[in-house]
Amino acid sequence: MKEGLDLELQDPEFAAVYLTESYNDSTEAFLVALGDVIRVRDGGIKRFAEESHRARLGMTRALSGHGNPGFAYVRDVLTKLDLKIAITR
Repeated sequence: MKEGLDLELQDPEFAAVYLTESYNDSTEAFLVALGDVIRVRDGGIKRFAEESHRARLGMTRALSGHGNPGFAYVRDVLTKLDLKIAITR
């Protein structure tokens, strides 16, 4: 199951839907999903953290579902992934 999801998450459109659905579930689910999207990118969390000038361990903790990253942190990660938040009614 995880391997299939990993392949699907490499598609930016699928990743965006996955993040939206997880956001609608809970904050914890969204943070884990964000970590999943980063993990399947070339170089994974280690490379993403380096390119973002963040500590890998701190990023792993923040996106574990038990972390509590601030809004600016999440926004920076989304921007680095070339994703945006949309507010709708």
